[in-house]
Amino acid sequence: MEKSESIATIAGALMGFQKDMVAVKKTSENPFFKSKYADLAEIWDAIRESLVKHGLSVAQMPQFSDGQPVLSTLLMHTSGEWLCSNLVIVAAKQADPQALGSAITYSRRYSLSAMLGVVSEEDDDAESAMKRPKTESKSNEERKAPGHWCSKHKTPFFKKGNMKGYAHPIKDDEGNPTGEWCNEDQPEPVYPALEANIDWDWLKESLVTLGKKDPGQWSNSAVVTMLNENSDSQSKSVKEAVANLPADEQKNFVDMIQRELAAV
Repeated sequence: MEKSESIATIAGALMGFQKDMVAVKKTSENPFFKSKYADLAEIWDAIRESLVKHGLSVAQMPQFSDGQPVLSTLLMHTSGEWLCSNLVIVAAKQADPQALGSAITYSRRYSLSAMLGVVSEEDDDAESAMKRPKTESKSNEERKAPGHWCSKHKTPFFKKGNMKGYAHPIKDDEGNPTGEWCNEDQPEPVYPALEANIDWDWLKESLVTLGKKDPGQWSNSAVVTMLNENSDSQSKSVKEAVANLPADEQKNFVDMIQRELAAV
């Protein structure tokens, strides 16, 4: 971290900001860990007013350093004092502008939350690290079936809990829930297994990095089990399991990996 020569004033302003800050709404869902998080827009909606009140502002600037994309997050105060942190941006495909743009968004969210002390993820009280046996019956778990595909919204229908039929939430163009649901009127053709459009070298390196952080959760067998639960497949390898995911679930998987890498 870099900082101005003195941070006495900005430290006081940051304390006041954290005292006044309202709770951040967490409406975005991680489909693999079944958890919720606040997206970048929700974080800004929660912090903008309090930042201005305490004379604080934030600038986030992607740039290249030593050939790597880096995000600089600069917290400034009207006194002229400042704090700055830098985060290496990890993208599934560095040469893909869309993948890099997605990674920048995740990096902005994590860096902004860390800088201001914002909690944008659900805290599961280390439950995911405990690896307790699941006690919920299969009938009450979310069951996504490849044979129940919504061709209109390009996403699978699912059934969980007391739902009487298969359905899925309708999202806007930015992937945010609209509050409306699309119900399956009749069975759709089985969605075929896809050839995953993922850089396998990147995925292998990413899982090694995450495995050092949490070997139990990010071992190949654990990842295969997680992916199979989201595709109703019986794949034996990570590559096969990813290839058996529908296209939108492949994207969700890559997005989740990017979020986890940004938090390492």
